[in-house]
Amino acid sequence: MGRRAIALGALPAGGAEADKVTASGAAVILEEVDGHVAARLPEWPRSALFTCRLDLSTAMRSTRSPLLRAAGTPSGALLDATAGFGVDAMTFAAAGWRVIACEREPIVAWLLEEGLASAAGEPRLAEVAARVELRAIDARVELERWRSGRGESEPPEVVFLDPMFPARERGKSALPPKEAQLLRALSGEDPDAGSLVDLARSVARRRVIVKRPAWAATFGEPAFSLPTKLLRLDVYLPRA
Repeated sequence: MGRRAIALGALPAGGAEADKVTASGAAVILEEVDGHVAARLPEWPRSALFTCRLDLSTAMRSTRSPLLRAAGTPSGALLDATAGFGVDAMTFAAAGWRVIACEREPIVAWLLEEGLASAAGEPRLAEVAARVELRAIDARVELERWRSGRGESEPPEVVFLDPMFPARERGKSALPPKEAQLLRALSGEDPDAGSLVDLARSVARRRVIVKRPAWAATFGEPAFSLPTKLLRLDVYLPRA
């Protein structure tokens, strides 16, 4: 199938034709490529179109990886409150977690939905993808429901947050990968990340994990942190 501009509207599948949409103040071009939704920023060449393709190359990490060590033994549900393009959700699911993946940016959620649907059709990915439940909603809504006792299921054991990394002067350093550039353009900054951490701590049964750049400040005092070369995983305990 060739390329053609596809429908967005309110982002259901098959809406009216549109070459560009504005999300979080950014123009984004969406096209259909070989039956899959693809996106690019206007300044990118068409060869740089991004399609959400999930695999296990990153998900099948050692159970001793910092991310999985931070989460602990899989038991019950894990809420990925900032799902993005699903890499971390698939990592947790591959380790055995039942993952509720929330994504509030509609275009990002749509791309992730397509990625999960494709993964579900591949034998080696289907079992893992089936453990990821995508909810195209702000995680705050779900967290507030759990906090008020109105949740449709038991509260998650673990809440994972990967807020948009704070911008800083890059000088002559390279731009972030295109996937990260696209995600930042679509989602914008996360100025409410601190309050989201507080809300998550009032709901999670075991812990809250926050992925941060190694140089960024914490959101209060974590119980412990697991550093990697470029990142840091801050782990917070629940509180009323």
